[in-house]
Amino acid sequence: NSIEILVVNDGSKDDTLRVVREFTSRFDPEGKVIKLIDKENGGHGSVLNTGVALAKGKYFKIIDGDDTVDPLEFEKLIDLLKDEECDLILNYYCIDAPYENRIDPQRIYGMLAEGVEYRFEDLCHYR
Repeated sequence: NSIEILVVNDGSKDDTLRVVREFTSRFDPEGKVIKLIDKENGGHGSVLNTGVALAKGKYFKIIDGDDTVDPLEFEKLIDLLKDEECDLILNYYCIDAPYENRIDPQRIYGMLAEGVEYRFEDLCHYR
């Protein structure tokens, strides 16, 4: 598989477990892609640490429970990563403001040229 989905349930009291189990039984009954990790509440950092520790892939992307993902753009990212050998990929995102009927693109890496590979050492400023 070219993708592994880790769902880390951080002690939630909502329907997360039921929803993920139903989704998994419907779309991944053999458990080859979706992995459910149910743990006690430890906060956002512990969720990230758990996911990073259990991820088996070359790259990982953190998608929080309240995030949405454009499936076509995500597929493009996965295709791009198949031939990449870099240590880190930065990508833009949008903030969705539904009550204001607005989506705000966030281009926080404006100082970097798109599609250019940088060496980490060249981006660090030492004193």
